[in-house]
Amino acid sequence: MNLTGDNDDDKIIHVPKSDYVPDPRGLGYTLFYCMQKYKDKIAQIDGITGEKDTYASLLQRCVQTALKMRCLGVTSNDIISTCTFNHLNSCVPYLATLFLGAKIANFDPTLSLEDIVHLMKQVTPKIVFVIPESLDLIKNAIKKLNKQIYIVVFDSIDEHTSFFEFLKPSKEESEFKPYETADLKETAIIFFSSGTSGLPKGICISHYGFMHQQMNLANMGFCLDITFGFVSLYWITPSAFLSTTIFKGGARLIIPKFDASTIWTAIDKFKPTFVYAIPIHYLTLYDSKPVNVDVSSVKQVLVGGGQLLKDQILKIRSMYPKSLLCGAYGQTEMAALISISRPNQENFEKIVSANPTSCGVGVPGISYKVVDIDTEEILGPNQQGELRLKTDYCLNGYYNMDASDCWDKDGWYRTYDLVYYDENKCFYVVDRLKEFLKFQSWHVPPSLLEDVLMTHQEVENAVVIGVPHDIDECHFTGLVVLQNPNSKVTPEELEKFVEDRVDDRKRLRGTENEDKIIHVPKSDYVPDPRGLGYTLFDCMQKHKDKTAQIDAITGEIDTYASLLQRCVRTALKMRSLGITPNDIVSTCTFNHLDSCVPFIATLFLGAKVSNFDPTLSLQDTTHLMKQVTPKIIFVLPEALNLIEDAIKGLDKQIQIVVFGSSDKHSSFSEFLKPSSEESEFKPHEIGDLKETAIIFFSSGTSGLPKGICISHYGFMHQQMNLANMGFCLDINLSFSSLYWITPSSFLAATIFAGGARLIVPKFEASLVWTAIEKFKPTHIFGIPFHYLSLYEAMPLKVDVSSVKHIGVGGGHLLKDQILTIRSMFPGAQLCGGYGQTEMAVLIAIFAPNHAGFEKFSLAKPTSCGFGVPGISYKVVDIETEEILGPNQQGELRLKTDYCLTGYYNLDSSDCWDKDGWYRTNDLVYYDEDKCFYVVDRLKEFLKFQSWHVPPSILESILVAHPDVANAVIIGLPHDRDECHLMALVVLKNPNSKVTPKELEKYVEERVDDRKRLRGGVKIVEKIPLTETGKVQRRKIRDMHLRGEI
Repeated sequence: MNLTGDNDDDKIIHVPKSDYVPDPRGLGYTLFYCMQKYKDKIAQIDGITGEKDTYASLLQRCVQTALKMRCLGVTSNDIISTCTFNHLNSCVPYLATLFLGAKIANFDPTLSLEDIVHLMKQVTPKIVFVIPESLDLIKNAIKKLNKQIYIVVFDSIDEHTSFFEFLKPSKEESEFKPYETADLKETAIIFFSSGTSGLPKGICISHYGFMHQQMNLANMGFCLDITFGFVSLYWITPSAFLSTTIFKGGARLIIPKFDASTIWTAIDKFKPTFVYAIPIHYLTLYDSKPVNVDVSSVKQVLVGGGQLLKDQILKIRSMYPKSLLCGAYGQTEMAALISISRPNQENFEKIVSANPTSCGVGVPGISYKVVDIDTEEILGPNQQGELRLKTDYCLNGYYNMDASDCWDKDGWYRTYDLVYYDENKCFYVVDRLKEFLKFQSWHVPPSLLEDVLMTHQEVENAVVIGVPHDIDECHFTGLVVLQNPNSKVTPEELEKFVEDRVDDRKRLRGTENEDKIIHVPKSDYVPDPRGLGYTLFDCMQKHKDKTAQIDAITGEIDTYASLLQRCVRTALKMRSLGITPNDIVSTCTFNHLDSCVPFIATLFLGAKVSNFDPTLSLQDTTHLMKQVTPKIIFVLPEALNLIEDAIKGLDKQIQIVVFGSSDKHSSFSEFLKPSSEESEFKPHEIGDLKETAIIFFSSGTSGLPKGICISHYGFMHQQMNLANMGFCLDINLSFSSLYWITPSSFLAATIFAGGARLIVPKFEASLVWTAIEKFKPTHIFGIPFHYLSLYEAMPLKVDVSSVKHIGVGGGHLLKDQILTIRSMFPGAQLCGGYGQTEMAVLIAIFAPNHAGFEKFSLAKPTSCGFGVPGISYKVVDIETEEILGPNQQGELRLKTDYCLTGYYNLDSSDCWDKDGWYRTNDLVYYDEDKCFYVVDRLKEFLKFQSWHVPPSILESILVAHPDVANAVIIGLPHDRDECHLMALVVLKNPNSKVTPKELEKYVEERVDDRKRLRGGVKIVEKIPLTETGKVQRRKIRDMHLRGEI
């Protein structure tokens, strides 16, 4: 690379072309002969099945497809399209089209019908190859266009030709020769992008430009032995790496689409050497990286398609600590590359380390100049202006559209990007000058959203702007002028108006007091005065011939008669060991057919049950066990060391029973031996329904976990409420252990209703989907994280028709996440809920048999439902305690007999206000229809994936660091995980060299995974406190989000 000329020419960067001379016969011919050359090498690896595809096999299918297309009359004048995610055959029509000299123009399966129609209207393919999931999309688009387009399906479909018919052997295969292009400047591929007008245009890329750019890529020193990318051939980057990999004889690792867990599994199993992706993919992968995944095979990591902040770059580097991180910048109009950090450049590692936000240096065959956006003066190093380019690689033009504004009067291509370069000729992209905005690398024309807003009868004028966003690049905000200043239309109504008319990526992401108290009358249910254990016993006898449980792995079915027998035997054995109603019995186990047996047996004896979760840390388990100290604990083998170590730390005598064989401890099988007393067994009759039945755990306002005592009366009422709300509990599926109140609630509610529970040990997406397909649950309950993980791993063909109701609780859901869940279970009713352990679970819920369910559950997707029978509700101002009315945010307070009886052996006085109302410590409001909405948490604890995390524990760890004077932990809102924990730290010495990353690592080494500082560490001069020296966590978080601290 050199600078040449005088004056202005000194400011122009010219990068000489490489020595590569493209084959004059064209791209198809070149690919054909490379595939022949590498016929014995691996071309593709299926990242899910592991199936390998040689170049010989791939070439054979491409030739067979080309011959079939030729039989159908495809010529070099035609356009062929695909609409598919990635699989071993997705590239076959693409390559076969190039073999015939025809033009390829692909669609993406996630595009909206409106977008597909617009693009198809431009290019009108002769044939389109479609995956079954996109068949309706393509058919509807063709119908709207009223065109004759031949559809081929990547499967066997009665109505359309199957792709398998294109793969039949032909005697012409051995004699096949690709089409020879007359002129390398002819169009080879048509990609799509948004022009300055905002409407998508077909970008015509020549054989010459594409071949040069991809050979540039092939010769930059990247290790392309096994290349791994995640998006479809609609995009130019995967198309570029398809050609580049073939040029080099490398292999491509194939997965259908981006799915973090699938990607990490594929990396660990198939050892890619090169990974390329957009920023959001890497940031999502960072959030879900397994602890022990092997990434040593990855030599280079390429990131393009959006800008990265320094801390995001550090995250990517931390994922691939031994890989070279290579930034890149490109445009489709330039056949991909404009600048790139290439491993074989001189001083590569030094330059990349010193300039982490740079998108690299210039590309061979391109000249660069940066001009003032007002005067067009050519600028020098470190001066921001529009980047303009001169090269033979540039687009030929837009397909059947005027492209004159692509070049300035001197013939330089206009990027419409604000850019600068430094003294090392490293480029930096500052901003976009084009009209379109970008969301997760998708171009979104603001004019489309403005047009939608302008159709609203109350809107006179509108403009849509992009607000910068670290992950998504930008979020769209509408600025609106109303026709009538006195109009009552709200911003929320306008936002919903737009949301109802666009796809997800285009959403605009901006009588006195007694009359204000909501009373919900109790149901007619009268709990059996003998208690919860007695009620469960009678229900299990009543339903003895019904199925109680189904093992989702083995398919084993457990009747209520069998389950009851094991519960009675276990109760008798525990009674022989001296268990009385004064004792506590615990379990520490994932789910299996016997995991609920000690739980129910304990209730049969009138004793209290208090469970632990196998994923708890030793510190947490020890703390909880210190509070409740069970007499017996039933443990699965994987948690045995955890429980033994916790007991050792307490110096207590606690009997351990193992769900399995054990030389050291009693085996649970000993508790299932027949007894002569079985037939005469009667459960313990309690003296008072207000006695404690179950002790659950949660975090109090002090931040330390507390034992929450739930009475027989409260638990029985709440679970009978649940059983009588119209949920179809024939086969109920949930994923968490009985440490949590919700699965414990559904255990009781399902027994009350005589339904069955479908049992999975713990949450694992693939296992859950298999269970749904095989065992047909009618009701599913999960937390937001579960459903979003299920969506990412949803199989292409899974039967979800059995699912009638979807319950979701334990965290907030955004509108698009609700739509995501609904899209997974289109025939099911989504029932949002809100609860607290202290309330024996339910506070608000959309019950299917509620009179307003159909009307409001769909119309108010972010609401958590209506009040529950037997509870009164008021919302109070958090400062004045004034009782508030509809649509006014304040703390929710409740009055009911279902509430906790107190914390086990701890002061519970701060649970209630002076008038005896339970304090939820949650910021809530309700609307005119008495639908509730949870806004935020006022309690000190934070929540990660529905786990309570006490900030005081993390603050104590940080303050123990020798360089830290003070620390406060805040929760940064996160769409999927609820919040990510972040630390604001004041150092003892402002000149200390300790870094945020070192402090983050310091904490990580001392806590379990869910307490990690995923939001990072920020070093500040001081932490704002109240006049009394207290930390106001919520205000500090809001100050941070506004950039004030």
